[in-house]
This record gives sequence, structure tokens and C-alpha cells, in this order.
Amino acid sequence: RVSSMRRTVHPSSDFQERHDEGSGVKRSNQHEKQTRRQRVGKERIGSDRETEGRRYEGMPEKTRSKSLTKKLIDKEDNWTLAELQEVIHWIRQALALVLGFVWGLIPLTGLASFIGYMVLSSATIMALYGNYLNIDEEEYGGHIGLLGEGLTPSFFLFLLTWTLTYTAIHF
Repeated sequence: RVSSMRRTVHPSSDFQERHDEGSGVKRSNQHEKQTRRQRVGKERIGSDRETEGRRYEGMPEKTRSKSLTKKLIDKEDNWTLAELQEVIHWIRQALALVLGFVWGLIPLTGLASFIGYMVLSSATIMALYGNYLNIDEEEYGGHIGLLGEGLTPSFFLFLLTWTLTYTAIHF
């Protein structure tokens, strides 16, 4: 049995659909969907590039070219909130990997290990922004805002590293 096919264009959408009049089933035109996805993808890429360019608006030219690592090593005092949060986040992640590995090597277990990680992690971050960078924490949301940055992902990374190392070495 051959059913008749017709094409219709809907004003609310920019792709065509084929209607099978014999069975009443709608089938989307795959080529039109793919073209639409490509167009939306290009729009997203363009908007990301625009956002990236605006990120450094208003900053001095000298600061724009410096990486966060270079700023951290040079102890610069002109940090934006986003830059400081990013540095704190990644330092916490590195610290979580190191402490998780050390806690796994030394067979530490129990609640004291969790508390030890939290105290060491928080003390390191406080020393970073308080003593090393000499930043006034009130300008960046206070101690709670800075200490909370990246805490949950780093804690779970610590737990994963600690568990894997402990299991691999002691069992």
C-alpha cells in the first residue's frame, strides 16, 4: 500500500514536517533538524566569545595578560571576586588530592580524619588569603564566603582519594 505524502510548513517553526496522511503519523525532517542544531550551536559559540571578551572590561592592560598562577606567585593585591574564588577552588582540589593520598597511606580512619581534613583545609585557605595575599576578607564576602568556596567538591574528592588509596594499600 502506498500512502500519499505531503509537505507542510508551519509558520511557528522553521523546519518542515512530513505528514503521512494514511496513518496520521508525523515524521520530522532530519536534515532541517540538523541544520537548526548547527545554527543554535554557532549562536552559543558566538555568545561565549562575547562573554569572554567582556570578562576583562575595565581591567588594566597589564592585569589582563597575567594568569591567575602568576598573580598568585607575585602576590598581587588587585583580585576580582571571581579570580579569588577560582584560585581558592583549585587550591582546595589540589589539597584534597594530597591529603586524601596521605590519609590513605597512613591508615587514618574515623571521625578524627574527617575533622582533621576540614581543619587543615580551612586553615590553609585562611593562611592563603589572610597572610599570604593580605586580602581584606570583608571585601570578598567574609570568612564564610571564602572558606565555603569549593568546599563540597574538594571534600568528596578527598573522600574518594582517601578511600581508594587506603583500600589499595591496606587490603
